Amino acid sequence: MSGYSGYTASSGYDLSLIFQGGTTNIITGFKLANGDDISTIFAAYSTAYAPSTGLISVGGVDISTYFNRIIFSPLTIAGCCLWMDANDSSKISPATNNSTINSWTDKSPNAYVFTSPTTTTAKPKFISNSQNSKSTIAFSSANSQYFVGDANSKIFALNTSSYALFTVFKKISGTNASMYSKSAFNALTNRILLVIDNNKLNCGFTHDASTGKIPLTNNTSTEYQIISVIINRAQGIDTSYVNGTSAGTYTYTSDSTTDFTASGYDTLIGAYNSSTGTGTPQTAYYLNGNICEIISYKNTYDMTVQTREKIEGYLAYRWNLQSVLPSLHPYKNSYP
Repeated sequence: MSGYSGYTASSGYDLSLIFQGGTTNIITGFKLANGDDISTIFAAYSTAYAPSTGLISVGGVDISTYFNRIIFSPLTIAGCCLWMDANDSSKISPATNNSTINSWTDKSPNAYVFTSPTTTTAKPKFISNSQNSKSTIAFSSANSQYFVGDANSKIFALNTSSYALFTVFKKISGTNASMYSKSAFNALTNRILLVIDNNKLNCGFTHDASTGKIPLTNNTSTEYQIISVIINRAQGIDTSYVNGTSAGTYTYTSDSTTDFTASGYDTLIGAYNSSTGTGTPQTAYYLNGNICEIISYKNTYDMTVQTREKIEGYLAYRWNLQSVLPSLHPYKNSYP
């Protein structure tokens, strides 16, 4: 057990509790907070390459370069209320390549369970080694594939909190697509919405009885992209970002104190709700594409620019999308 103290993970654990001594074996069986197996970072014991620690990374770098700092996880940001991770097979059942999925479980403290419809064709598929050697979940609009959240997700309430939503996805085809929805179709009440509507990005939210969506912005991309939606209720400004660049803004002077209370609307992934907020979704909005990750936050305070950029940087590096970030993005060339 000697020789490996002084390096701590974000949880505060001394890594000497994990690394008990030299080994010629690859270290497996430990997972990072984002679901990656730790063997993707740590390779074999070698005093020749890492005399100070005795362990080297897969790339041959001394592991001391990875520690004594916080290893970013979405849960290191306060207020995480939903985290759907397509690369965490422990949260997907079954998680066999090209298999249809019965359930996908949220990694936030809420632990919402999203399930597929019962028919075989109406189930999204688990696709391994899909993007950056990571798994994604594939949706076919032709087969009306989607997930619906459990009863607890129906009463997911923001009250007066601010809100942020992040998604990494790819639309393969179609002018309409829904990545995430908790809204009655074509209605504003209790709305949280991220869809592509007639090749335009539409991010919705309720602020009063008649308004509440970020203006539609062109989005015809069929490549993987990072979408960020920041609902800043203290300043009265909501902004959507595509790959770290502002894509639309909605401003308002007053905000209801009863927004997004406990409605009975279904929370959907890969589809847009019906006009009643439950039952069979809108046929035209089933996603034909892949989802990598969905993360959302609610807080009594507003998410800062620095926090948004950190989450975008995490998603970009995790899914090999650094190239799509703007040149001045703080995590264009470095991990958060």
